[in-house]
Amino acid sequence: MSEPISLTSRLERVFRSVFHDIQGDPITLTRLDTSIWDSATHLFLLLSLEEEFGIVLSDADAIDVTSFESAVEVVCAKVET
Repeated sequence: MSEPISLTSRLERVFRSVFHDIQGDPITLTRLDTSIWDSATHLFLLLSLEEEFGIVLSDADAIDVTSFESAVEVVCAKVET
């Protein structure tokens, strides 16, 4: 039996899918430092997170997701509730 994939690993997979043109580690991405992280890409990221984790993100959550680290915090809070 295989081990479940960790939340962080799943988030990394989502970030790699959304930011497929980015070289390097997705955990270092921030909205301010990533030129392709525009409003359309942000929306695609949010929808991808909702789909992957079966959650609904609020407008406040959408504003809070500005980096990989902040995405971890937002998703963890939603998954735990």
